[in-house]
Amino acid sequence: MPRIAVSLDLETTGLDPNRDAILEIGVVKFRGDEVLDEWSTLVDPGRPIPHKITELTGITQAEVAAKGKPLFEALREAEHRIRDLPIVGHNVAFDLGFLNKQRVFTRNEFLDTFELASILVPHAGRYGLGALARELGIDLPAAHRALADAKATHRLYARLAERARDVPAQTLQEILRLSASIDWPARAFFEDAAREAARGAFSGGSIGAQIAAKQPPRRRRVRPGGAVPELIAQSPMFAREAQGAQIKPLRPNPDVEPIDTETIAAALEQGGAFEQAIDHFEHRPQQVHMLRAVCEALNRGEHLIVEAGTGTGKSLAYLLPAIHWAQRNGERVVVSTNTINLQEQLATKDAPDLQKALPLDFRAAVLKGRSHYLCPARLAAMLQSGPANADEMRVLAKVLLWLPSTLSGDGDELFMPSPAERGAWARLSADNPTCTSERCSQWGDAGCFFHNARQEAEGAHVVIVNHALLLADVAVENRALPEYKYLIVDEAHHLEAATTDQLSFSINQYDLRRTLEELSPLQRSRGPNLLDDAVGRVRSACPAEIASAVTVYAEQVSGGVAEADRMAEEFFALVGDFVERHTEAKGDYTLRARLTPAMRTQPAWSNVEIAWDDLNAQLNTVLDGLDRLNRALSDLTDFGIPDYEEMVARLLGARRGLDEMRGSTNAIVSKPSPGSIYWVESQPPASGRAGARPTISLHAAPLHVGPLVEEHLLKKKKSVVLTSATLRTVSRGVVPYRGV
Repeated sequence: MPRIAVSLDLETTGLDPNRDAILEIGVVKFRGDEVLDEWSTLVDPGRPIPHKITELTGITQAEVAAKGKPLFEALREAEHRIRDLPIVGHNVAFDLGFLNKQRVFTRNEFLDTFELASILVPHAGRYGLGALARELGIDLPAAHRALADAKATHRLYARLAERARDVPAQTLQEILRLSASIDWPARAFFEDAAREAARGAFSGGSIGAQIAAKQPPRRRRVRPGGAVPELIAQSPMFAREAQGAQIKPLRPNPDVEPIDTETIAAALEQGGAFEQAIDHFEHRPQQVHMLRAVCEALNRGEHLIVEAGTGTGKSLAYLLPAIHWAQRNGERVVVSTNTINLQEQLATKDAPDLQKALPLDFRAAVLKGRSHYLCPARLAAMLQSGPANADEMRVLAKVLLWLPSTLSGDGDELFMPSPAERGAWARLSADNPTCTSERCSQWGDAGCFFHNARQEAEGAHVVIVNHALLLADVAVENRALPEYKYLIVDEAHHLEAATTDQLSFSINQYDLRRTLEELSPLQRSRGPNLLDDAVGRVRSACPAEIASAVTVYAEQVSGGVAEADRMAEEFFALVGDFVERHTEAKGDYTLRARLTPAMRTQPAWSNVEIAWDDLNAQLNTVLDGLDRLNRALSDLTDFGIPDYEEMVARLLGARRGLDEMRGSTNAIVSKPSPGSIYWVESQPPASGRAGARPTISLHAAPLHVGPLVEEHLLKKKKSVVLTSATLRTVSRGVVPYRGV
């Protein structure tokens, strides 16, 4: 039987518990779907109610004066009703801020339906209480009143509990195993789900059991690492292992064959193929006009700028020529967008519309950067080592529930709202400097999500990317994308900013500390780290004398890491002092100081340079120690060390990441380039964080990016089409085409 719990909601006069007051309390006591008690009360806030709060809630000053209770009395009654029961809330941290300020419910267990929904309803789009209620068919008659929202929260919790009970038992047990040593409130929810699912399994009454009974048995594969990767193999991608052999490579024609502009344009004319095949298709003369221009640019090998206003339908105007050109000449065409949304629209709507309307046998593929794709090897390693904190645990839970449904392994399918969660995803992504096709081949022909996407792109006529990946390909000398000579840039007015972002760098103390902490634990860190993990694995498989030698190397690096962290704190403190001294703005504002040659002559900057020289030398000591450790580990290939290759790869990746961070920081402080601009910032701490310090950061960005775009894109491609609703700059060698 489900536990008894309460859902709670507060209405307040504002968002800051240090300055605002509780206005209304609503509580629903429940067991599963059954409501056991309901209670709410207005609270006299002891101050005027802001007009916007009255508009939002309908609570007036007169109503509070007539019915509102003093806060101490309302909280005493709430404590009497709730006692030590678990408290459920939506974005419960908000309510906790106000309650903890009054020192009530400090020992109760709290569960957040926002967090649970982000795990169990990954495709909701929006995660506010109202949006989730609509998504799950929950009635929400009076939003922004405490009792009504508490009722909705209870119903949402009940629906989420139903979904959790239908999660495969193996996945539930893995979530419980991983969270056993982590302070993660949601663990209790999944314990309840596993308990209830086990009861239902005996009766065969759960929805999940009924569905599973109808499914054909999944073909099981042996994966490195034993039973853990069986959860990874749940992804339907593994059912497509033979797909790679079915992808036909493109075969470029030795001689360019022009495409027939008139025939292609006829498809978009009145009475054409699109009007016949696509409901509500609208003939647009501007669209046909643009299509003709793109066809001619491809035929002549020219660059083209098309300024096409909203409503032109430019996607089809460039996709049609691109597909015909790619098919006729066996040449890949890359289409680059600024946003993931447009990338998805081209792949899931526009390209399918083309296939529906025209008898064209073409292949379109979406390719994103490595950081977007899940790495099965890194996931297996984290499943084995366990999460370091609640954020990693939350992301692991999302990934485990998502794996059975994803075809792409694209993390954009997941909802990860916080920087901490995105940081946890980064540790699972394929953005691993030691990742190679050979290392990933152990997961099967289609077992690596990124390499599978890359393989599909190799065989595609049109490859849809975003500006960030397009520019990353330039930065790594055309190793990120399959080879191409023809390029279409949509949302081209963002290309300059995207180039600046791609070539920019920033660092703060917390970035450096996280990188160091990945190697070795620092103060107050209790999570797993690479050095302890390596020593433990070596001890489990190697003779004592070898393990002792490796331990000495690891301890030397660990000591260097601790000293580097201490020096980094001094260094960033001096940077913060420099910002304070050389900016006029004060108070709760972000302070910025540009590092001009004149500013670098100031005495305060000399202190920064001296501190950096010391920190830079210490970081090099850590890097040298890692090199010695890696050389020692390279001699141990024959000892059967568990997950040896992954262990070495993670150490090499951490070493490379730390060295890149050190080198970029050294350029800002000691070796500035005349082609870049540099500045330092001091960002105030978030409101309400007692004793928090400002975040000090250093930044670098290129001064001019136009010549870079011209040199690496326009000059090196046979035809580039730049299009957007607003384009004002005409580059050399580009044919401007306006009026669309």
